[in-house]
Amino acid sequence: MKLLPLLFLISGLWSLLSAAERRPNILFIAVDDLRPELHCFGAEHIISPHIDKLAATGTAFLGAHCQQAVCSPSRSSLMTGLRPDSTKVWDLNTHFRKAVPDVVTLPQHFKAHGYHAVSMGKIYHGGFDDAPSWSEPALKAGGSRYVLPENIQLIKDKQKAAKAEGVTGKKLSRAARGPATECADVPDEDYTVWVDSRDHDKILFTELYDHKKDPRENENVAPDPANAEILKKLEHLRQQGWQGTRQALNR
Repeated sequence: MKLLPLLFLISGLWSLLSAAERRPNILFIAVDDLRPELHCFGAEHIISPHIDKLAATGTAFLGAHCQQAVCSPSRSSLMTGLRPDSTKVWDLNTHFRKAVPDVVTLPQHFKAHGYHAVSMGKIYHGGFDDAPSWSEPALKAGGSRYVLPENIQLIKDKQKAAKAEGVTGKKLSRAARGPATECADVPDEDYTVWVDSRDHDKILFTELYDHKKDPRENENVAPDPANAEILKKLEHLRQQGWQGTRQALNR
């Protein structure tokens, strides 16, 4: 089941305008294919110090629920404020503008009130972006998903094996997926591109769907010995990639 929990955080970064004109920058983070398994959402067994610190300076909406157990309907509903029965989006093949061409999306509302709305990553479902929502073309994270040589080689080996079996197209891409996470001691930009959001009156919509860096990076956190067996199993699942993890969780 695909869930679309969200973490909506209003940052404490204020512009250098006069007090009467000051408005906060806003950071909106959407998570796909994951439950809200973060410490700031009440999952005390999860070590997520960086996002917890960010959440503490803003607002975390703890009562946000998935409209439908499919990516595009939920994202369309979230961004328009309309139920799937109104957007007519129940699958991954329909754009909400077909049924509600004049609907004002969340970022459109901010645009209409003086904000510069920027999208980075997967906010709407892939291939169904919405130009009226943004002040500039939506940005898709570039760079490599993996930088560790062993993971890059793993993907090559999987591709070679799948091709030998005659696998092609999207099935080939899925068969050659790497580990679910990676934690390499490299600059952030080695993984993806970033947006300069230091300007005032900016709202940035971003996502955590494809980011491979371990949230514990740079944190000197010692694992609880009592969780050793669980951590061992999690490491095994991580090496299996997304498909292996999903299969294991669905058993």
